[in-house]
Amino acid sequence: MDLDRLLSPAQVGVVGASEHGPGGSVLQSLRSSGYGGEIIAVNPKYSDVFGVKCVASVEEAGPIDCVFVTVGPRKAPGVLTECGRAGVGAAVVFAGGFGESSSAGRQLEADVAAAAQQWGIAVLGPNTMGVVNAAVPMGLWIGADYIPGGLSGAVLVGQSGGMIDAVRTLGKPTGPQLYVDTGNEAVLNTAHFVDHLADDPAVVVIGVIVEAVTDVDSMSRALKKAQSLGKPVVGLQIGRSERGSAAIFGHTGALVSDADTLQAYLARHGVIQVREIDELVETLSLFVSGVETRGLGVALVGTSGGKTAHFADLCEQAGLELATIGDEARRELAAILDTDYTGANPIDVGLGPAGVMLAKTRRVLEVLVADDSIGLVGVCGDIPVDGARFVGSTDYVGQALKAAEDAAESGTAVVFIDTRAGRASSLGRTWRIPVLEGAGESVHAIRHLVEFEDARRVRLAGRAQPVERSSSELSLAAGSGLDLQGLTQQTWSEGSDGVGLLKSEAVSDLLCRYGIDEVPGATVHLPDDSKGSDGLDRVLAAADEVGYPLVAKLHCPVHVHKSRAGLLALDLRSPQELTEAVQQMLGAHSSVCPDSHTRVLHLQSMVGQGLEVIAGVKVDPQFGPVLAVGIGGVAVEALQQVSKALLPLSADQIAVLVDSSPVGQVLETMPSADRQALQRNLLSIGNLTWDLRYVLAEADFNPITVLADGRGAWCVDVRMFVASAGGARCR
Repeated sequence: MDLDRLLSPAQVGVVGASEHGPGGSVLQSLRSSGYGGEIIAVNPKYSDVFGVKCVASVEEAGPIDCVFVTVGPRKAPGVLTECGRAGVGAAVVFAGGFGESSSAGRQLEADVAAAAQQWGIAVLGPNTMGVVNAAVPMGLWIGADYIPGGLSGAVLVGQSGGMIDAVRTLGKPTGPQLYVDTGNEAVLNTAHFVDHLADDPAVVVIGVIVEAVTDVDSMSRALKKAQSLGKPVVGLQIGRSERGSAAIFGHTGALVSDADTLQAYLARHGVIQVREIDELVETLSLFVSGVETRGLGVALVGTSGGKTAHFADLCEQAGLELATIGDEARRELAAILDTDYTGANPIDVGLGPAGVMLAKTRRVLEVLVADDSIGLVGVCGDIPVDGARFVGSTDYVGQALKAAEDAAESGTAVVFIDTRAGRASSLGRTWRIPVLEGAGESVHAIRHLVEFEDARRVRLAGRAQPVERSSSELSLAAGSGLDLQGLTQQTWSEGSDGVGLLKSEAVSDLLCRYGIDEVPGATVHLPDDSKGSDGLDRVLAAADEVGYPLVAKLHCPVHVHKSRAGLLALDLRSPQELTEAVQQMLGAHSSVCPDSHTRVLHLQSMVGQGLEVIAGVKVDPQFGPVLAVGIGGVAVEALQQVSKALLPLSADQIAVLVDSSPVGQVLETMPSADRQALQRNLLSIGNLTWDLRYVLAEADFNPITVLADGRGAWCVDVRMFVASAGGARCR
């Protein structure tokens, strides 16, 4: 399939053209865009539409690069077949009512895909608004208003025409030059366009709006290609607030949604992830400008104490670390500002007469761009509402922007940040330096640039960790004779979804095989008449082997938090305390697990006080296993704070995951905590999960108690859910 016939067609036909409805809208968009190719209207009812000659059929029109199909969903497959016979290379299918609507619609969408495959037609959609390409120029789009983007080198591909249109209608001079709404992706998907555009030398940065990935393997290859070519991919993920519909078995299912898994996938493949549409626009604008920090620091300059304090807050919230001003620059700045300047960044020039402020600003910029430790300077200001006054450059802000442009001649990157979004774009001007809009959006855009450059330097230096594990960490499953099929038969119970809770003995065996530190203990199977002397005698004998003080836990497959269900007793220091605790738990068991005839008691050594961590695993059928790390214990669901990454992970990647999580923040305050033991266990949990990914559904290691002074990190409670025999969980 030839995507050039879709993105840069020499002829365009509009099927279903009329002066009313979507066909007329497309014709007007093509004309207003200045499209120079041949336009053909296709409708047997008319001789012309808006002065465009009309033919009765696609076959009558002759060979056409691309057609825009505006007929209803039931007619679309037939039109594509006609297009195939006529030699059409590409088609845009506008109509909805396909796979997004009903089972009948899904069949129609399958028919569209089949026709496209049979005739080799590059089909965009269905349920798409189309393509806008300023480089042609061409507005093959539902919407008569053609708003050209600049020839910036930015492109935007997405699964939401409405979101793309929101960016398109901003009319930002540095906005994307190409917009593609992929719609339902029945044939062409986002991966096809990322792959194609990565090869285009005119493309500098690729923006994507993603709700789902329809072809994981193709998308992974496309993202790797873009990364290898040094082209950033900026992604806005939509639908993140909705929880996945998959069954939830334990803590992790409640903490890791389908959207979380997609987020982890995008992060794994180097996609720069933005939070909302304005941040997407500013990040694309900054990347197309070509500025680089060269691995050096960032400094910000403003004219208000309150404003600079606000920017300092925004930088901290965004995780953008500002540069430390060197001693020599600090002395020069103190002399310029005529204050007791102590090295604060952002730098407050101070209010005063416009001429004085401008002179200080120019001198401050000269000092900063000459500082070898600074790679990017941001000048923060407010472009006035009165655009005419600004264009006339009679106010301070206009002169300050010119000063920033002059300072950029030094070779150091300089950007201007208008604290209010939309003001600079409304002036319809371009400048010699990037002009970003919106305080928060701009700060995040700069952070994205810094992090992209850092990651690129790591890759170029050969220090990037491989995706696959090293030979010393490869699968234990094959080498140790681990029986995955047999493992699926060692469950306490199986739900209607074919997933069961793995028996504790099997769990302990797995932890031992993979070198995961489990609190020492013993398991006792109690008879139905569990208050009899035989059962208690075996419990007491097992307790003598474990040693007091100890913890007693009674198994119940339906309760995640045993303490809340009365099935947990802590710090038992004598046989009498243990006997009383067991009898109380058996009574609670009859109430909270009335349908369970399994009475399994776990005895464990008491673990000292430490940081409680959760390591949760969820195996996604599309993306594979995800590891989540956060603060554990009984409050894990209430906190809802975990960091996530796709497996497999190397030791260095595990360390980054811990540092980026709330656990890392807490560990910073606990220097004696055994961080290395935690990370070693997390690496082993990741290896275990990777080896079991075809049978494992979910697993909770909660809590893992991290002790101080090299005393380790111990798994206190582990629940693993596996699929029924033969039920593969992921690709």
